[in-house]
Amino acid sequence: MLLLPRVPDEDEKDSQFQCPFLNRKITQASCEGGNELSKIMLVGDGKCDVLKADLESWEHEVAHISPTNVEAIEFNELVLDLVIIDLTDPIEESLEIASKIKERDIPLIFLLNSSDKLIVKQYKLTEPEGCIEKPFNPTELKYSIKLILYNHTLKKLKDSEKLFRSMVETTHEGVSISDPATLKCIYINQRFADLLGYEKEEIIGRDIAEFLFEEQQAMFAEARRKIRTGVKFDLMFKFRCKDGSVLWTLAMASPLYDSEGNHIGNLAMHSDITKRIKAEKALINANDQLESKVQERTLELTESEKKYRTLFEESPDYNLLVDSTGTIIEVNHALTNLTGSSEDELKGVNLNKLKLIHPEDLAFHLGNLFMVVGGKKVGTFESRFLDKNDNLHWGLVNMTPIMKDNEISHVLEIVTDITQQKIAENRIKSSLHEKELLLKEIHHRVKNNMQIISSMLNLQCMYVGDDEVAMIVLKNSDNRVQSMAMIHESIYDSPDLSRIDFEEYIRKIVTYLYNTYQTQRTQVKTVIDVEDVKFNIETAVPCGLIISELVSNSLKHAFPKGKKGEIHVSLHSSDDTYQLTISDNGIGLPEDSEIGKINSFGLELVNILVNQIEGKLSLDKSHGTKYTIKFKELEYKTRF
Repeated sequence: MLLLPRVPDEDEKDSQFQCPFLNRKITQASCEGGNELSKIMLVGDGKCDVLKADLESWEHEVAHISPTNVEAIEFNELVLDLVIIDLTDPIEESLEIASKIKERDIPLIFLLNSSDKLIVKQYKLTEPEGCIEKPFNPTELKYSIKLILYNHTLKKLKDSEKLFRSMVETTHEGVSISDPATLKCIYINQRFADLLGYEKEEIIGRDIAEFLFEEQQAMFAEARRKIRTGVKFDLMFKFRCKDGSVLWTLAMASPLYDSEGNHIGNLAMHSDITKRIKAEKALINANDQLESKVQERTLELTESEKKYRTLFEESPDYNLLVDSTGTIIEVNHALTNLTGSSEDELKGVNLNKLKLIHPEDLAFHLGNLFMVVGGKKVGTFESRFLDKNDNLHWGLVNMTPIMKDNEISHVLEIVTDITQQKIAENRIKSSLHEKELLLKEIHHRVKNNMQIISSMLNLQCMYVGDDEVAMIVLKNSDNRVQSMAMIHESIYDSPDLSRIDFEEYIRKIVTYLYNTYQTQRTQVKTVIDVEDVKFNIETAVPCGLIISELVSNSLKHAFPKGKKGEIHVSLHSSDDTYQLTISDNGIGLPEDSEIGKINSFGLELVNILVNQIEGKLSLDKSHGTKYTIKFKELEYKTRF
């Protein structure tokens, strides 16, 4: 039996970037990816030599490890394309290994020794890409691997494409892509359309040159000639907007190539510099001498801008490039806005001299930086930053080493601002704490109310006189109220509001019953054998009432006229089944007594409570009286 995920639907256009050159690129890359040497980890506790040889013959790089060595593997440090698990037993070990692998988003195949539906269902909970029952056809496995690797490659490419689309559509720059053959515009973002005052549909399919002023045509033609040779450049363009106004842009243009090196498009990113141009012209007209300086500065800016990638500059994250000592080399606009300092003011300043990183986090931050410089891998970590107004910002820091001459010369730090996320997290924690306090207060008040009911029952006992039956009824009712009150008291005192320490509860309720019936421990001993069990309130309340009823019966009836004996209460579990036993070595029940036929409200209540917890009650009268109840913990039922 083979279980595989569906092949991704190519018609899912709502998640596709509607640009022909990019869709073509995705298709080509995903098809070519199937021919590359894939890295496969084979986890098996049996003889896997034949399977390993098959995988290698299919041009895969294979590493075979035993399950005992999996714990020592740092999956975050491995580059894997696929993991195959071939374990005979136990299932839990396979599932534990699978969960670690799926955290890395690595495709996974199980080789199963059984077609049992329940076992297959357990494996499918880990969401593997394939489950294959042994014995299997090697050809079936070969093409299953090929399809899974193809799907995973396609998914990664589409994720990359979605990221590119999001960046392009949200950037403040105007973006245009033209076909190198027809020179027609095949894509623009909304920002570029807004700059020109047109709808997207009015620009796509037309030559960008149509929107330029006449004096720009020759320069634009020369730029197109250069870009065909692979040259990247920055140029200022003068556009005529739809309303006739002038738009000046600084365009950073570069050719686009597919995986085979074919020139498939020209990308240009346009920064609106209209205001800057107007200001420059005003300065030129005012002072000839200033004109020279402005031109020099413009050239310096142009040369400087060539050093930066657009993604680095315009990213909303705080990006900074530092050398091996922590001295700042480059920063982006987001960081200058945060610090209130210019790029020139930040360059050449060491991080430990800059009031940027929170003083309490500085040592840890620099420690991670020097670990990266030393060649060690450091995962993302949180660090606090201070802005120009000393406001606190939380950042998620990722450090990437940059090599030069086989040595780490620089480190690129990308800091994502998670301040709002932290604020929301703290609000959630505060809200949760308030709810926990409220729940504790509710349990406390329920317990107090039950104590009031208990006091009322005791008060009523004072007025029944010699009516022994009424006295017994009231006393039994009081015991039941007290057993429930103790449940809520245990919850109130517990650090875990969802579960109750049942061993402690049993000792409390038994002690209370001894005091109630004024039974001396020297006369009737109590043996409590309870393992460390914690029940939810759904199970604890009925179990508490059952124990109260049966222990009360033993204290009242099993040892008449000062007879000595023992009462045993035990609670143990096996897997997910619990066994509660309450017994005494007293005078016992009549020989003809049967469960369900004994005329007693208390025992009838016990039967009802056993049914409530979906348990099974048995009675042994061979040596005194012994009640055994087997049950499973009830699941919490949502009431709202």
